[in-house]
Amino acid sequence: MSNLSKQLPGKEALVACRQMSFAIHNLLAPICRSNNVTPQQFYILSELSANPGQTVTQLCENTGILRTNFTMVCNKMIDRGLLEKTKNAMDKRSFTLQLTEDGQRLANQIETSLNQALEPLSESVSEQVFEDLQTGFHAMQELLSTLPDQTKARRMPLHSRRARARQGKKD
Repeated sequence: MSNLSKQLPGKEALVACRQMSFAIHNLLAPICRSNNVTPQQFYILSELSANPGQTVTQLCENTGILRTNFTMVCNKMIDRGLLEKTKNAMDKRSFTLQLTEDGQRLANQIETSLNQALEPLSESVSEQVFEDLQTGFHAMQELLSTLPDQTKARRMPLHSRRARARQGKKD
């Protein structure tokens, strides 16, 4: 057993991550429902707001949405006028996605709602705790990025079938 594996909290860390995932979902789901979007659609809105003009492959990697589900989610957003496709100038076989004005407006609206929902935390927790959390999150991303087949910590949720299959192929 390596020194690193002796130091990692293992099961405790996994339980804490799962609890954080539930807490995030419980915070995000009602905000998404009130704005008539799914959490997956919000992740796309948020990612394209921060980094416009991504290909489908990039968006799948950056949001953790499986490619098999992405087309249906994306098409619904295009039909609602939240996204638009543009031919990829670098590769005519693919296209990039960007937010429409309505999509950007909705992304901003949801972001504002999330900030308002999180406001009580900033009032009840010290600045030092927030700094410690941010340091911990960055350390976790760095650690996860060293795992086999993981070029980005946020690339894909660990629970996805595709991630398990890819990890199994490398063993």
